[in-house]
Amino acid sequence: IQNILDNSNPKFILCDNESALNLKNNANTIKATELDMKICGETDFYCREYDTDDIIYCIYTSGSTGLPKGILLTARGIFNHIYSKIELLNITSDSILCLSFNISFVASIWQILAPFIIGSTLVIYDNDALKDTVGFMEKIKSDDVNILSVVPQFLKAYCNLVADKKNRKVNFFDLKYVILTGEKFNAELVRNFYQEYPCITLINAYGQSECSDDTFHYIIPHNFDGKKVPIGKPIKNIN
Repeated sequence: IQNILDNSNPKFILCDNESALNLKNNANTIKATELDMKICGETDFYCREYDTDDIIYCIYTSGSTGLPKGILLTARGIFNHIYSKIELLNITSDSILCLSFNISFVASIWQILAPFIIGSTLVIYDNDALKDTVGFMEKIKSDDVNILSVVPQFLKAYCNLVADKKNRKVNFFDLKYVILTGEKFNAELVRNFYQEYPCITLINAYGQSECSDDTFHYIIPHNFDGKKVPIGKPIKNIN
């Protein structure tokens, strides 16, 4: 965190009271406690107009050197990626998405903003939710989530638990798509998942943080018998 602050030299830092005590920076610290919307009520927000090449987001990746590397993302790249997901996943105002990644992961951006654009529902889980593999999948079921995005290692762990009969298999009624992103995975995971869930579609998403996340999508067919999972075709407006 200190490395990020030194590198970005922010004017303001928004944080909770506890973390503010550990920050060593000249920036103005704004302490924000949890907000109760029932108390605060509704308000009007002023929306500033922007150009497509305006930088509207900065996110830090792990970086090839092991130190956090700041990535500046433009409105053009972010919204092009969001609309590619909306088209790919047939997201409508009736869809239910969930925030399955920490906000420090670039894949969280489209999960947060897509529902605002299309008027769908966003279910938000705390950071500890993913630590309970089967418990998280049960939350997905109970919240009627239609679209889930996770890293392959998480799905592999869940499939192994189901195969070993260590936990009860979660029977989904509303889940339509599971997007795998963030790392490479093998064809065995695809076959294991489709054996248990032949009515849910897996999608391989591949891309770079510098390009506003995913630039390639591959819808994996249910009869997939390949040895390697392709990264698919590029999204629109990608050279």
